[in-house]
Amino acid sequence: MATSTHINPKVLELVGAIVISTQDAEKYLKIILPFTNSQDPSIRGVIARQEKLQKRTFGDLIGRFKDSSTSISNHLGQGLTELANQRNLIVHYFREAHGKNLHARNSQAVIEMLQAQLADINKLRDMLMRLASILLEALRDTTFQGTPEYQKMHDLCAAFRQRLVG
Repeated sequence: MATSTHINPKVLELVGAIVISTQDAEKYLKIILPFTNSQDPSIRGVIARQEKLQKRTFGDLIGRFKDSSTSISNHLGQGLTELANQRNLIVHYFREAHGKNLHARNSQAVIEMLQAQLADINKLRDMLMRLASILLEALRDTTFQGTPEYQKMHDLCAAFRQRLVG
C-alpha cells in the first residue's frame, strides 16, 4: 500500500485557488472567443461558436485566444502557452512535478512557485474579465439598444462591472 505524504495546507489552498481562478478565466474566454470569428458575425454564428466552446479545455481556449488575435506579441503568446502548461502540471501532474519537494518536506519552494502561478493566472483572469465586460457593454449599446431586452442587458452589465470593482 502506498504511503501518503503530508501536504502543507497552504499548498492545498494554493492549488485550489489556481483551479478556481483558471475556471474563471475559462468562463471569460468562453464569453469572448465566440465574437472573434468574423466569418459569420451573426448572433446565430456567435451562439453556435459559444456552444462548441463549452467542453474545451483551458489550454485549447488559450490557443484559440492567441490564434484569434492579431495584436498578441510572440512574447505574450509564449507567456500564455507557458501559463497553460504550468497550470496543467499543477492540475494533472502535481505529484510527479513536486512530489520530491513535498516528500522532503520542502513545501516552501512549492508554495512560492504556486503563489507566482496564482498571481499570473489572476492577472490573466482579471484581464479577460475586463475584456468580457467591454464586450457585453458593446452588445448592450448596439445589439440590445431599443429592444425589450435592453434593461436586462443593462442590469447584467452593471452586475458584471460591479464584480470588476468589488
